[in-house]
Amino acid sequence: MIIIKHTYFLYLFTAIFIVILVNNMWETSVEFSEDRSTLMQTYVFVTQWVSNNLEKDKIAFLPSPSVFLSLDPTLSDRTETYKGIWNSKNVILRANITDSEVMKVRQELKNLIHNDKRIKYLVFDWVDPYGAK
Repeated sequence: MIIIKHTYFLYLFTAIFIVILVNNMWETSVEFSEDRSTLMQTYVFVTQWVSNNLEKDKIAFLPSPSVFLSLDPTLSDRTETYKGIWNSKNVILRANITDSEVMKVRQELKNLIHNDKRIKYLVFDWVDPYGAK
């Protein structure tokens, strides 16, 4: 009978320990990913810089718009996305994309930059699949 009680106690102690450990790990990972990760710090810095330096009638091309707009929703009417260029050329970013499709998109971006005088900044992000090509 004593052995059984010790076994239950060990199980209970282990379960409580794991719950506390997992909870602390979760809180640390959330804090790190939201506040301390290098990638998020970069997004925060660039968002603040673009917000402060983008003139009234100018626009910026942003990758990962959901991240930038969640950090500063006021950028929503002053930005364009690289995905829009891909969509305008009817090119879908995929694993087997051809060089000619990439060149069509690049040429469209060059034309847009050259012809649209409202464009002030281009922000590139190697993580964003639409900004990577």
